[in-house]
Amino acid sequence: MDIKKYYELFTDLWRLFKKYSSPDHSESFWKLYAEDVKALDSKYEYSELFRNLVLAVTKEIMKIERER
Repeated sequence: MDIKKYYELFTDLWRLFKKYSSPDHSESFWKLYAEDVKALDSKYEYSELFRNLVLAVTKEIMKIERER
């Protein structure tokens, strides 16, 4: 992966977090989140880096949801 692709990956993860950083406890919220993650997973060719980072993003969003 070249540096531009790393930049895109981190930027996409930031956008994903920003888009979903206000979870509303609904099933539809998590369904849409899963669809976006699946699309990004495919975009980054199921890379281990993407999967490790999206797991961290998911855990943080779940933490935000629990705290609300």
